[in-house]
Amino acid sequence: MADLRKFVWNGTHDGMKLDFYAGFPRVVIGDGEFNELKPLYLRITGTVRLHPRKETIEVIMPNENDRGACTLVISGARFENCPYHVEGNALIIKHPSAEIKLEANDRKYTWVTISGTVRLSVGIWPKGQKMTAEDLSQDLV
Repeated sequence: MADLRKFVWNGTHDGMKLDFYAGFPRVVIGDGEFNELKPLYLRITGTVRLHPRKETIEVIMPNENDRGACTLVISGARFENCPYHVEGNALIIKHPSAEIKLEANDRKYTWVTISGTVRLSVGIWPKGQKMTAEDLSQDLV
């Protein structure tokens, strides 16, 4: 089922402040906010330190089917009819120039992986939260 809440950490809520990170151990590379999270709509804003302009990503699902086509809005650019499918606890969306994977975890983080010319994985973590010993003992990528 493609309920967008299934593909982010289950403690995520509207207005939650975020840290964006990469690698292990976690290196914070930016921050943002989960603006809105509904079964068929997700909006995240944020800034990455290497690119200091605030960016917005929206995912608009037509229904909760496991596959179909959705709409992506990336910093105002709208992409209609992006094919998507559900694979376990991940939602995979085909953007015209990349594949975007949104994946939940049983801890406090969510992974967004972008595969195209360059592969990039960004972790989304509640702002200012420390990792537990259990989190630190695992390879997060």
